Amino acid sequence: MGRRAELDLTFRVPVGLDQVLEELGSAGWIPVKDDEILYASGDYDWSFASSGHYAEVREDLKSTLANDDDAAISLWTAEGPGINLMFRPGMTRINVGLDLSRRTLDYSPELTDLPWYLSKLLPFARLGLVAVAARDEYEV
Repeated sequence: MGRRAELDLTFRVPVGLDQVLEELGSAGWIPVKDDEILYASGDYDWSFASSGHYAEVREDLKSTLANDDDAAISLWTAEGPGINLMFRPGMTRINVGLDLSRRTLDYSPELTDLPWYLSKLLPFARLGLVAVAARDEYEV
């Protein structure tokens, strides 16, 4: 049992990995926490890289996507909450996991503060975002 909170984003046209990471970076999302980058390539094998290897991590993610596999990277805000971005081959869909130091509603702490996440992810609108599906589920 546990909580699952996520956003599924759909874009009109394929978006580039670098474009997504740069847009989110300009909005304050960073890939480094405790001097490490957490990312997944290939068979959902999560790996750590030192902050100085960000360019290599991005190339590894792009290579994984070019091989028609999913790729992911964790991003963090200065406020503390983080997200897992799961990129799908074709880059018209991105899943955003909201479980890294999940921000909750003050008046209902069991629920995820979905409006906060949506406001922090507004840069996606500039990339041709056409649909958002939000879920905050308690799994028994």
